[in-house]
Amino acid sequence: MNLVCGPGVRGSVFCLSLALPLAGLLTACGSNTSQLSPPLPRPRLVKPAPLAPAPLVAGFTPLPSPEAVLAALPKGRVDPFAAPPAPATATAAAAKPSAPPALRLTGVVLSNGMAQAFVDYGNQSGPVAVGEKGGGSIAWLPEGWRVAAIDVQQGQLLLQADDGRRVPYQL
Repeated sequence: MNLVCGPGVRGSVFCLSLALPLAGLLTACGSNTSQLSPPLPRPRLVKPAPLAPAPLVAGFTPLPSPEAVLAALPKGRVDPFAAPPAPATATAAAAKPSAPPALRLTGVVLSNGMAQAFVDYGNQSGPVAVGEKGGGSIAWLPEGWRVAAIDVQQGQLLLQADDGRRVPYQL
């Protein structure tokens, strides 16, 4: 075993103080392990005794037991991939559209031979042309309604519902 130590007597003494314990450890590597003490026994796990209920203190409401909390939880889980339930009002409105009470005709124009009407519906407003259908990208026209006709001379807009009903709007 070669040990490189610093020069001088002090370095040699320091190297020897490190080398001797290392040499003792290296010689113990091949020794018989029967002299080792047997492994310690594992400690046994003891279940704690159930706690006695705490005495009731005036003014405090006792908390429910863990079993009562778990029993109150719903069993199973809601499917996160299922389609969301449709509100009852949306399905009724889609089945039979009613006359749009909040629709207001604000103007009509004839530009390049194409008639357009300007309407306000809810908090939206914008232009509509013949054949355009409400909902989707045209938020200022109620869903289930389309523009049937625009009469620029009379200042009139005619909407038609999906069920065929027609509702005129006048400036």
